Amino acid sequence: MNVRIDTSEVKKISSDMNAKIQEYRQKYNEVYTHAKEIERIWDGEARQTYMQKIEGFRNDFEAMVSVLTKYSSNLNIIAERYEKAEENAKTIAGRLSVGK
Repeated sequence: MNVRIDTSEVKKISSDMNAKIQEYRQKYNEVYTHAKEIERIWDGEARQTYMQKIEGFRNDFEAMVSVLTKYSSNLNIIAERYEKAEENAKTIAGRLSVGK
């Protein structure tokens, strides 16, 4: 079994994830901006219920950002550790004596 990791690809995936995380954050902030606009023009009990429900999602949105950010960070850590392990293996292999 061969294990080979393209660390540049792993880092690119992490970077792409970070861009998507920012896009996700922007979109859910837009949801709250629109909800506040609706709140200003909507009257009645339904408005209050709607706003409570929409606010109830805020923690879920933030939790998703947190999970995705940690995952992206872990991808970078994995890539860096793999690169370091490869470099260490190369150094150790270079120290081996060659038969005569």
